Amino acid sequence: SEADFIIVMEDDVVLQPSFWNTTYDFLMACPHFDYVTMDSWKESSQQMDAVDICHASLFRPAKMRPVSGYWGSQVQVVRITFLNTLIQRAKIYGMGPLDVWWQMHVNDGRAFSWQPGIAPQAGRQKG
Repeated sequence: SEADFIIVMEDDVVLQPSFWNTTYDFLMACPHFDYVTMDSWKESSQQMDAVDICHASLFRPAKMRPVSGYWGSQVQVVRITFLNTLIQRAKIYGMGPLDVWWQMHVNDGRAFSWQPGIAPQAGRQKG
């Protein structure tokens, strides 16, 4: 395949009408990520996690144990060139819930939570 990215969706994501256009625009404008979760949420303030990259609502959680970061992995975008890294880390660390796993095992500079408001998890929709 000549694809640059893969998009993984859980069965409980609710795609908003602007999903594909907004996602495409982000992918074309932001070369500074390898992995993002889309519209994951944090119970406490996100302000301290904000990063100034790509003029987008990107957040990088602090590496903590236990993780007190971003919940929900209903949409994940992975750069194809990062797949081998994901596979190697899975071999090293084993499996776990993805919304926790990525923050602990691939959160080393180019992994983010992106908050465009276009892919909420069912039951967390506003309105």
